[in-house]
Amino acid sequence: MAIVPCNVSAAFNTAVGDSFEMVTEQSLRYTLSVTKSSAKTFLEGEWSDFVEQHALQYGDKVLMRYKPKMRSFSCLPCDSKGKERTPAMTEDEYNNKILCGCSFNIRMSEITDDERKRLQSRLKSGKRITMKPLVHRLTATYVDKYVLRLKKSVAEELNLQKSGSIQFRVPKEPCCHDVSYKIMTDGRASCQWKDIVEVHRLAVGQLLVLAPTLEEDDPVVLLYEV
Repeated sequence: MAIVPCNVSAAFNTAVGDSFEMVTEQSLRYTLSVTKSSAKTFLEGEWSDFVEQHALQYGDKVLMRYKPKMRSFSCLPCDSKGKERTPAMTEDEYNNKILCGCSFNIRMSEITDDERKRLQSRLKSGKRITMKPLVHRLTATYVDKYVLRLKKSVAEELNLQKSGSIQFRVPKEPCCHDVSYKIMTDGRASCQWKDIVEVHRLAVGQLLVLAPTLEEDDPVVLLYEV
């Protein structure tokens, strides 16, 4: 359990609800629960995991920066001298934690050991803080019909309207794509992404990581091929 400092608790309580996500520089994600009272604000949930996995000690500090558009915090754990504390985990524990921070497409076939290694490497290379990454295995609907469907929760996080466009980008590449979408009756966003499929020669069975984020108020999806 942690206690939010009194000098920032009022602003903190206004910014967050009863839970929020905290993301480290190593892309590790922790969901914390919040208990508010007139005197103190307590953080629980996965806070104990965060403390253990970074070997935090008495006198250490955790620098947290609120990302209001994304309703989450980036965080940097430091020792008493201000030096960053990196994860005190085995490689297997770290890799599993990275994968647990993703959302996998429903009914997606199991990934192979080779795909798992490439996926872990790709997730570690993404230095930018985004919303929870989505892992998709491309089906014929995605590739042959040029239709990508984003989960309802993603549409809500990106504040999508009934219809509009989302900018898709491939990091480190100059090109970007404005993809039109419509919200379906089940709340998912149906995206017409023919240009992306053709330009990047996407294939049925291929793994992709889609990392949604917001720039100003504009929805953006970062696209990583695995």
